[in-house]
Amino acid sequence: EGIAVQAFASLGSGDSRRARDFFALPAVQLAARAHGAQPAAVLLRWATQKGCHVIPKSSQPLRMKQNAELFNIPLSEQEMQAIDACHTNARLTWGGVDPDTIE
Repeated sequence: EGIAVQAFASLGSGDSRRARDFFALPAVQLAARAHGAQPAAVLLRWATQKGCHVIPKSSQPLRMKQNAELFNIPLSEQEMQAIDACHTNARLTWGGVDPDTIE
């Protein structure tokens, strides 16, 4: 249908109580080690390989640089499937708040 999906605050927001949980997912950690990258960059790459437009936000230059590494991480199909399999139908970012209800 030509719809572009975009993730705002792709790695969660400051109010998230569980954001670190998704950086610690075994599949994310394994891919990060395999590519010498930060888990955040792996998650950003995963999203872009799935066709999502991401907007990572950071005010820290080091994190900005680390996040930009997503362009140097070609995740294999096995790595993509392993991260996909982590889905538990639970929100790990936005502090459990549904973004559609924020005014």
